[in-house]
Amino acid sequence: MDFQAETTPDDVVTVLATEALTDNERWQVYQPGEWRLWRGGECIAQGLSA
Repeated sequence: MDFQAETTPDDVVTVLATEALTDNERWQVYQPGEWRLWRGGECIAQGLSA
């Protein structure tokens, strides 16, 4: 998907994947047991499961 063609500078785009899809962008890796709650493309809460 060409995000530049599909979005505006004011849009928030979040991509969740099981592995990095590109090598020219920064990807954040989840640690085992880590969770994040997303709403509207923004992370609103995060934590670690017991």
